[in-house]
Amino acid sequence: MSNWKEKTLSEYCEFQEGYVNPPKGHSEYFGGDIKWCRAVDINNGYVYSTSQTLTDAGFNSAKKSAVLFKPNTIVITKSGTIGRLGIIKDYMCGNRATINIIPKNNADVEFVFYLLRSRQNEFFDLAVGSVQKNLYVSILEKMMFKFPSLYEQKKIASFFSVIDKKIDINNRINRNLSEQAQAIYESWFV
Repeated sequence: MSNWKEKTLSEYCEFQEGYVNPPKGHSEYFGGDIKWCRAVDINNGYVYSTSQTLTDAGFNSAKKSAVLFKPNTIVITKSGTIGRLGIIKDYMCGNRATINIIPKNNADVEFVFYLLRSRQNEFFDLAVGSVQKNLYVSILEKMMFKFPSLYEQKKIASFFSVIDKKIDINNRINRNLSEQAQAIYESWFV
């Protein structure tokens, strides 16, 4: 760890706050093919799908702030439940409660994710606001972390990733079994 360099997060990552929040009164904005990542979808792991989707019209209703984030982008909640993290695994747009973090060429996405997760309990205290606290990009950019070489980042992230992927697979199996049990119960008794 002696060759790890303490740097600001902004030296290793870029930040985006493009968001889409279509008015709920426009039903034609919802139910399309565009995944809409909101705080409720962020699970401190991989985000494959979202609880709501948008149509092209819903996405484009945000005009300049409509941004489609690429897979392997880190997403963090900035209000409400502050500091929940995820790595999106498909193209998605976000809403105003999220910030996307894109590692630069000198950083591994999963390593940065685990670095942020290791300090997750600090995010609420870093948020500002009197009525509703918010975590801002300007705060995240200045956070200091120790970074090893890119090679070491990948090795470290790989170790933790294997464990997280096994947990993710087990959770999916459990959900599937629960859904099957519910379907059998309903077919027999309902």
